[in-house]
Amino acid sequence: AAVLIGTMIVLWLRWAFFAGLLRFAMRVFGNRVSYSQTLQAYGMAMSPMLVFICLASVALGFRLHWMDDELLTDPVRMPAQITASLLLLTGMCWWLASLAGACAGVAGTRRRKGALVVGVSVLPIVLGAIIFIAFVLPG
Repeated sequence: AAVLIGTMIVLWLRWAFFAGLLRFAMRVFGNRVSYSQTLQAYGMAMSPMLVFICLASVALGFRLHWMDDELLTDPVRMPAQITASLLLLTGMCWWLASLAGACAGVAGTRRRKGALVVGVSVLPIVLGAIIFIAFVLPG
């Protein structure tokens, strides 16, 4: 139960941080948006990612431990692992596109400006986290 509560707290803090970051970036680009609107836009943009996380879990047969390091070289599990990884990457791309549309919708501007806001604020953090996980963490 403690792990679930800790995970929920971390997810909420990430949600609040990215919503604040998006609000700041939109203010820099000349759009004043309330924090509650930004929280709602970020939450709605997260829906596609949740769908793809569920699909990746289904692709693994709900055996999430298959993504552990020592099991990545097993040729029997490799198709499920590749499928799950591609589903997660697709979900992340769709999340970023949805976030750009949500930012544009909240700010009342074109999607191009929403994409610029996401590209300046959220995308560098996401790419930095992926690079950190892939190359810096042990394993």
